[in-house]
Amino acid sequence: MSVRNLSKDYKIYKSEGNTFLNLFKKRDYKVVHAVKNLSFDVKKGDIIGYIGPNGAGKSTTIKLLAGILYPDSGTCIVDEKSPWVDRKKYVKDIGVMFGQRSQLTWDLPVKDSYDLLRDIYNLTEAVYARTLANLVKKLNLEELLHVPVRQLSLGQKVRCELVATFLHEPKLVFLDEPTIGIDIEMKREFHKFVKEINQELGTTIFITTHDLDDIKSLCNRLLIINKGEIFFNGTLEELFTEFYIEEKIFVELLAGTAYRLPENVRIIEKEGNRLVVSVSEKGMTGKMIKEIVQNNAVVNIYPEQNKIEDIILDIYAQMKK
Repeated sequence: MSVRNLSKDYKIYKSEGNTFLNLFKKRDYKVVHAVKNLSFDVKKGDIIGYIGPNGAGKSTTIKLLAGILYPDSGTCIVDEKSPWVDRKKYVKDIGVMFGQRSQLTWDLPVKDSYDLLRDIYNLTEAVYARTLANLVKKLNLEELLHVPVRQLSLGQKVRCELVATFLHEPKLVFLDEPTIGIDIEMKREFHKFVKEINQELGTTIFITTHDLDDIKSLCNRLLIINKGEIFFNGTLEELFTEFYIEEKIFVELLAGTAYRLPENVRIIEKEGNRLVVSVSEKGMTGKMIKEIVQNNAVVNIYPEQNKIEDIILDIYAQMKK
């Protein structure tokens, strides 16, 4: 996938009292730049995490890349096809799963929805039977195939939605908030399934999520968007390098003893003989631990490495300034 200078604006009309009269007069509006000149590349087999604060432009991007929306400008090319120009050909090779919308028919058994998707994608009986059997086995759905969708729990629906998304073995899949509301056990099953499909079929997967467990468990690359523009594009390792925040050291001293700390650390918590200090300079944590041990009566000491949650929260705080 090659995305170049992709942009999409919306007009937000101002309310002026009587809604009925507004239909017959010209109203003022403001332009919201939902997506502004996005450019990035996605390699075959990548699992991309696409994150950002609410209103950053994530859902608009997904709708553009899936061919649901037309952009105001810019291009997107996937296997020599444009999502909105070559839509009929393009959608045969993609899958889309929206966390709060269903591909399954509410009152019908799950299997009936799969049969309908078989016809929509023109799958042969042999291919359909093979693919369905493989997906049902991976997600342990045998007992759910003949249950009406309305009787499924949220976790069961997610598993059934995954089958619907991957039934035609798409080359590119968009997962928009796929784990919203599901429990820890189901989330673990979801991660396992996505990894297996990615490894077995080389499926390229694009995930938008607020759940950073999805990012840590699945993604080899991360895109962060803010106000319609790319804020970061790289690996998780590059994220930790570029957006370093102070690392913490937990120190337990011998009761009743004084302490002497290096100049490069500061106390952020203190309770009795326990201290939590932070290291302001990158790469100095090991040296600071050594100095603290040499100059103090230390009972226990250990560092806490930065978590992706801390870094993302720090980035979002920067975005609000």
